[in-house]
Amino acid sequence: MILTLLIQLCQIESQIDICIFHINIRSLRKNIDKLANMLSTMQKPPHIVAVSETKINKNDGLSFPTTITGYNFLHSDSEKNPVE
Repeated sequence: MILTLLIQLCQIESQIDICIFHINIRSLRKNIDKLANMLSTMQKPPHIVAVSETKINKNDGLSFPTTITGYNFLHSDSEKNPVE
């Protein structure tokens, strides 16, 4: 429901000059194709896509494609065990 609302907000023709989209992806490696597909179906794609819980860290490297047409990929490593 929240995801649908965010998508609808980005589609609204209004005075908004920038649209930012955030999603908690719970593993970018497993869900990057779903994210790319979701973005490609939007009439007015967001200018910025923020992704949390990517599960990417320096030990894993980027051994999977991180390209989504129209976007640049920047990231910070996830911590292995942030709470101990």
